[in-house]
Amino acid sequence: MQSTEPRSGRTDTDNPRLDFAQHVHWYLGEFIRAADQKAAFLLVASAALLGWLAHNAQTPADWRSIVRIAAMVVVGFSAALAVLSVKPRQHHLSTGLVAWDGILKTGSSGEYQIAISKLDDCGLQEIAAHSYLLAGILRKKYRLLWLAIWLFICGGVLTVVLLFAIVRAQEKVQSDPAIIGIFPIITPAPSPPQQVPWWVEHLAVPIVFVILGAALGFSFGRLKDWLDNRKRKNVFLRAIRVELLVIRRHLEGTLKDATEARGKLDQGTPEALHLATNFQTGIYSSQVGKLNDVFDPLVIEVVQFYDSLMNLEKIKSRLTVVSFDLTTGTTEADKIIAMAVHYRSTLDEVIRRINQLLPTSDDLIRKLPT
Repeated sequence: MQSTEPRSGRTDTDNPRLDFAQHVHWYLGEFIRAADQKAAFLLVASAALLGWLAHNAQTPADWRSIVRIAAMVVVGFSAALAVLSVKPRQHHLSTGLVAWDGILKTGSSGEYQIAISKLDDCGLQEIAAHSYLLAGILRKKYRLLWLAIWLFICGGVLTVVLLFAIVRAQEKVQSDPAIIGIFPIITPAPSPPQQVPWWVEHLAVPIVFVILGAALGFSFGRLKDWLDNRKRKNVFLRAIRVELLVIRRHLEGTLKDATEARGKLDQGTPEALHLATNFQTGIYSSQVGKLNDVFDPLVIEVVQFYDSLMNLEKIKSRLTVVSFDLTTGTTEADKIIAMAVHYRSTLDEVIRRINQLLPTSDDLIRKLPT
């Protein structure tokens, strides 16, 4: 039985090259998604660190002030590069039959169906071309992200140096409040209010804000993933509808040829039935792996339909071999009868499965978004 692996980004086919291309396509897409998540987390962390540095802007005009300004500049550049790393996105791709803009450039759903019907390699070349474009996007993203991470590390080191300097200064003030040049002398009031400990203001509060920022970043990241998955699923289902229209016409043509061959066989004149053209499943094969959630009832129906279609493909290939052997093989009566029985049963199975798939495809086409 044909098996599908939507979580691994590929489907098992009889073409090892197509399997490899599908896996590479999914692999690159997952790395792009991971790069965007890293950039979002880095941006939140940079914002939290910049907030802490701005909060401690009251450092005296000495070397600590220089360290603080340098840390803010470095972390600011890190945040800017994190934002820029998100910019290269695959929705800017405008060529091929896999990219969204490339699909729309065909002009209409009918023209897109014609373009798909002309594919003779199950979309292998289209998937490979799109993977090459994704690799270029991935290289831009990770170059910017790599530089942003190192700048953030440098800013973190400068921040740690500044933090230790502040701690040492506070310790000196507590031991000798009259030290001049570090902090001004504070004359206590007759009834001094209870002051907040320095470690609460300079350590505990920033840590709480960093944790809060990380939690907000994680929440927004999850929300973004949910919205992206929803959009990706909708685009996937719309593209599948276009592909199903092409497959349905192919099924009708195959049913017509099989029915005519069945009639000639009943008349005692078997003919070689060559059903060598494969069903065009390039969109499904290249896009199903991008879905992170396949538990949607409509997506499950689509997966089940294509699984049945792949099983029909195997039986159809077997039918072509049997019909060729029957028309060009042995002349012994016993073997001819056995082969004819095998041919008839295989032909009946093809007709039966197509008659099951045609109403299923019509039902799916009605349910899928336009």
